[in-house]
Amino acid sequence: MTRYYLSRLDIEGFRGINNEGDPLSIKFKPECVNSVYAQNGIGKTSIYEAICYAIFGGLPKLDALQRQEQPEIYYINRFHSQQTGTITLEFSSDDATPTVEITVTRNNSGQRVVSSSTGHTDPPGFLNSLAADFTLIDYSTFSDFINAKPLERGRAFSSLIGLTRFASIRQALKRASDTRSLNSDLQITAITTQIQTAEQHIRNARLAAYQAYEEVTGTVIQDLDDEPLRILEVTTSLSSVAPITEAFADRDILSIDVEVARAAIVDAEGGDKKAQYAKTIADIDALEKCAISAESHVETTSLLDAARNRDAAVDSVGNSALRDLYTSAKTIIEAPEWLNPNLCPVCDETATKPLPEHLQTRLETYREANALSDALKTQLLSSTWFLSAGKLEASTQLAFTDDAKHCHHIKALANQNVLSEGRLREAIDAITLFENKRSEKLSEVKALQVRLQSELPPSLVTLTQKLEAGIRFGAAVKELRAAKKVLAKLSVHHAWRERWRSFITSASLAVGSAERALSAQRIAQIQTDYQAIFTDLMRGGIDMKPQLVRAANSENVDLNLENFYGENGISARAVLSESYRNAVAASIFLAAAATQTGSARFVILDDITSSFDGGHQFALMELLRTKLQCPTNADGLQFIVLSHDSLLEKYFDRINGEPGWYHQKLQGAAPTGRVYANQQNALRLRTLAHGHLSSGQIDVGAPLVRQYLEFQLSQIISKVKILVPPDYAIKSDNRTVGNALDAIKNTLNLHLQANSLVLDGKQQTDFSNRHAPAIIANYVSHYETGSGTPITAHVLLGVLQSIDDLVECFKYDDTQNPPQRKWYRTLSQR
Repeated sequence: MTRYYLSRLDIEGFRGINNEGDPLSIKFKPECVNSVYAQNGIGKTSIYEAICYAIFGGLPKLDALQRQEQPEIYYINRFHSQQTGTITLEFSSDDATPTVEITVTRNNSGQRVVSSSTGHTDPPGFLNSLAADFTLIDYSTFSDFINAKPLERGRAFSSLIGLTRFASIRQALKRASDTRSLNSDLQITAITTQIQTAEQHIRNARLAAYQAYEEVTGTVIQDLDDEPLRILEVTTSLSSVAPITEAFADRDILSIDVEVARAAIVDAEGGDKKAQYAKTIADIDALEKCAISAESHVETTSLLDAARNRDAAVDSVGNSALRDLYTSAKTIIEAPEWLNPNLCPVCDETATKPLPEHLQTRLETYREANALSDALKTQLLSSTWFLSAGKLEASTQLAFTDDAKHCHHIKALANQNVLSEGRLREAIDAITLFENKRSEKLSEVKALQVRLQSELPPSLVTLTQKLEAGIRFGAAVKELRAAKKVLAKLSVHHAWRERWRSFITSASLAVGSAERALSAQRIAQIQTDYQAIFTDLMRGGIDMKPQLVRAANSENVDLNLENFYGENGISARAVLSESYRNAVAASIFLAAAATQTGSARFVILDDITSSFDGGHQFALMELLRTKLQCPTNADGLQFIVLSHDSLLEKYFDRINGEPGWYHQKLQGAAPTGRVYANQQNALRLRTLAHGHLSSGQIDVGAPLVRQYLEFQLSQIISKVKILVPPDYAIKSDNRTVGNALDAIKNTLNLHLQANSLVLDGKQQTDFSNRHAPAIIANYVSHYETGSGTPITAHVLLGVLQSIDDLVECFKYDDTQNPPQRKWYRTLSQR
């Protein structure tokens, strides 16, 4: 796989970098640790932010602002007349693949455009491939990792070691296999309840058919396995009786017109009492069928429990309008154009962790309430009690008025997921009263039946009873068939859902186990490396051996110390000082980054040594140079270090030019003017200054003259080893042009008095009597005394020449082959 180094960065009009018409251009060497130093306010952070915006598409610092603060207007430099930010990045490959150049622009309306001058077919996709967690690291990255909760640290570490996608899949599978989710999404509990109800209907229908069969034929049966035979037997038994034989012509008990058969009996015997007797039999059958059995009445207890649980869940989550708000907010945050997942679109506050997870947790509580409401609805509507209650209220024998009925209303409430325990209890109490009325009515009808039986011929009574039993047999068979069809359909749906439950649960367990094993393996792979890095960084102290510990059944990652002054398993976060905590984080990040094989083969480090003392700062830089940077390490990375630390600047100045190090310094006037990077290259500064001054652009050229002078004086001090006061060496604000000239003069006088000065007479005279006075008179005094006298372009061009002549006073002609102009080694020797 081709991997890429960052070889050049151009910035114009973005954040603190104005540079209108002359972009800040910084080159980086793949084979070196690249250091960039700048004093505060020069533009170092803007470099980090430009790379961050180009690769990741946003800036967390701005995204964290509240909406009313208008964060989108602060991406573009506020003093750039075109109000357009342009960032160009050049990437060189590690396998001779052609260089890729990507340009990212943003206008004042927030439109982002990504293009490639080298013809890359998918510039946004290329940048996205570089967006690894270790690509850009600043001080907060380390502190956040250490101070995070174990779960957040675990997720950050999964991302760091390249398991983000794996971890996301595991989390999704875990949510999908959650019992509550399955019951809610697949309605498994509801279908199970429906199956139980269908099975109860089958049992009831069979029992009714057995009893009716016995009344018709006088024979007891235990099954209906041969259903056609049983139907034939009932039909034959009834059709053999003369009054109703014609009613069964070409028909069986399932298809007979029952009213025709009943009328045939009345016509054969005559009399109103016979018709009344037949009606009592039908009324008794109807009243018995709508009875609320003891078994179905027991269901009311579980129904009330379900309603109570539903009420508690609804009360705990609040109004359903909140659920809609959470859902809308989650949709907005998860949209591609929403760059900061921690920023709430409702209140504009920034959370400490990604909001989608928090919103999902809140929605899960609503989901549980909805699931309980759905379960109550299914349990109610499929219960034997509700079905019987519906029949009871619909009974023509009892003739309840519509305003006294409850089933229709509680069904509507259940369908709307708003049926409460109180309303359900009210309905149950009312149905209990209806059941008492039914029982009383049944007793009345049975008493009437007994009286009519005593007044009618026995043969008529028997025939009527047999016919009604046959009718009940036919109805039971039809009900049995219908219930079997419902059960078969429900069983198929239940089987599908159980197969999915089994699959998703197994998949969740398998992926979770694999992710934990892989994470533990990755931790084990880098453990030796990050412990060795930590030892190198914090040399001289006890070898504490930091250790990442992944929890067995969760994403949690704890950070412990194997050896804290003889104690084992001690929390690193609890006992270590800030510098040690950050050293632990740096060790882990660097060790993890070194193992990655993604497209990005570079790491940007921004002020990561803020909490380190000088010794530990140098130890980290030496570690980068000697062990982690390619090509010293064949599998190493390219490191780009951004810093404003004055102690590190001395290290950078000292080591610059040695193999494996490339140093640059930012100078300029951010955010209004221009910012330039120089790699000990005065020619570019001089050329730019001369060009602007020659064009009369004094306001642009004058700062460049100052930068050129400061640079050349620092070169003299460094090259010929000028003695400087401690304050000059330590405090950057003491490094004025005047102090630098004074240090050079004092060292010259010291060597002159010691008769060891290597400068020839002309060089001594030119420095003391011509060039230094000219610079002081024409430039230094003007700026350092705050003189209000305007300075002309011609004077500044003269200062440029005086600076060049001043530098020549500290060089000599080396006549060796080939002849060249060289710096004196010191003021006392060539």
